[in-house]
Amino acid sequence: MCESEVYIIHKGTKVPEKFMDEVVFVNVEGNKISLSKMFGEQKKLNDYKIAAIDLLNHRIIIEKI
Repeated sequence: MCESEVYIIHKGTKVPEKFMDEVVFVNVEGNKISLSKMFGEQKKLNDYKIAAIDLLNHRIIIEKI
């Protein structure tokens, strides 16, 4: 499968922290990001943006706006 890992860069740091793994769906609406796993687990973040997507390594980096 092609699940991704999601990492967050917190304000004041440059080192990404793992937030969620096995993500198969990402929805972005303005400054809101919804992340879902295959079998329904879902997390929502407000006031975040996608900083980078590394398709080769299946990583999504997000950061606080």
